[in-house]
Amino acid sequence: MSTELYELKTLNLKHQCDRIQLKDFLEREDLSLDADLDYALCISDGDKIIASGCAAGNVLKCIAVNESYQGQTITNRIMTYLRLRAYHEGFASLFLYTKPENEAVFKDLGFFLIASSENAILMENTSDGCQRYIDSLVLPENRKEAAALVMNCNPFTLGHRYLIEKACRDHEVVHLFILKEDLSVFSFNDRMNLVRRGTKDLKNLYIHEGRDYIISRATFPSYFLKDQKILDRNHALLDLDLFSKKIAPSLGITTRLVGEEPFCPVTSLYNSLMKEILPPRGIKVVEIPRKEVEGAAVSATKVRKALAVGNIDQLKNWVPPSTYSFLISADGARYGKMIREKEHEDHENRLSRNTGVQ
Repeated sequence: MSTELYELKTLNLKHQCDRIQLKDFLEREDLSLDADLDYALCISDGDKIIASGCAAGNVLKCIAVNESYQGQTITNRIMTYLRLRAYHEGFASLFLYTKPENEAVFKDLGFFLIASSENAILMENTSDGCQRYIDSLVLPENRKEAAALVMNCNPFTLGHRYLIEKACRDHEVVHLFILKEDLSVFSFNDRMNLVRRGTKDLKNLYIHEGRDYIISRATFPSYFLKDQKILDRNHALLDLDLFSKKIAPSLGITTRLVGEEPFCPVTSLYNSLMKEILPPRGIKVVEIPRKEVEGAAVSATKVRKALAVGNIDQLKNWVPPSTYSFLISADGARYGKMIREKEHEDHENRLSRNTGVQ
């Protein structure tokens, strides 16, 4: 039977009926409906969904074909549409998240394995994408053993500065990766500028864009859903596999420094997995207690909450002068309004989910 006889349609993930249909199909295929999806399609035989394919940005996922319909090149048809949609969205670099047993299927469709965990693998549509990223980084002329930090800095606080200072005191070379995903309150460009201004006196610090290969929507999507307390061990393991096998060896990184995380369960899980995964692979993990002011830990979350309620004076205690100057500027002041609007939107979304009203 030609697969063209099966209907292919785009699902509207904002409609509860479409979400439930897709969720039920994926659960029958031993998959879950990820919370970060922004595109979904399905193939139906009559009223029954027999295959699906979804995307979150440039990451393809939730791709499944019912066992009774396998062997009919339905996966090829799904991938053709997902690639076409990605092309129109401007995504040249694609990542694919799937089960380990599907590696051969997607290898035949032009994807290459870049990281693996217990129950998932991450593939991309170029054979050298990660190496090209590494080759683009500005590195010291004399390659020395180095330490690494990975931060979001949403925004850059005295807590971040404290960790970086300690790393730079204890190591000859420190690589700081700033998350590239623009899913935080503060834009990537503003976060990057605040870090550069707040650390310009540290001469052994090398600041890099994290891009797709360090805590991104590809390697660790649940990191960006931590406000919803969504945890996924496989996501964290994929990120650590990629870091330990490709990035750390290329940059001579032998130590990974992290701040203690008493509040966020996602970051706390990630820290625990780092201690489990990295040392056997030759990378020491050092967890540093958080900087405290007046007996309480400094955090970006506290800064954002103070901004939202206009508690500007309090900010001086928690951020470097360069960050404070930005926050009280016209460009910085708009973030307080954005945070209040986001909190209102999140409240409305929670209310909608609880009542079923769309």
